[in-house]
Amino acid sequence: MALDHRLSEVVWVQTGRMRRSRFVSRRRDTYLEAARIVGSMLGERLFQKVRSRTISLPRLMSYLKIKVEDEGFQQSYWRIIRELERDQSL
Repeated sequence: MALDHRLSEVVWVQTGRMRRSRFVSRRRDTYLEAARIVGSMLGERLFQKVRSRTISLPRLMSYLKIKVEDEGFQQSYWRIIRELERDQSL
């Protein structure tokens, strides 16, 4: 499920279209585990960007201040993904 989401991120950044999820589970713990893995992958990418000085600490802090329960979280999440992937392709 986590890899399926990661593939959706890559497709969205490259094509601008949202890819339909291929994985559906009835178990809530599957979604929680996938969220943990996706969060770990995002955290690793953010760490590498800060370490390589591709993004600044103030920018990282602005990302970390976004609350998951906020109404605009989904838009913010996809904006961050696009920024990280765009920097990666340089």
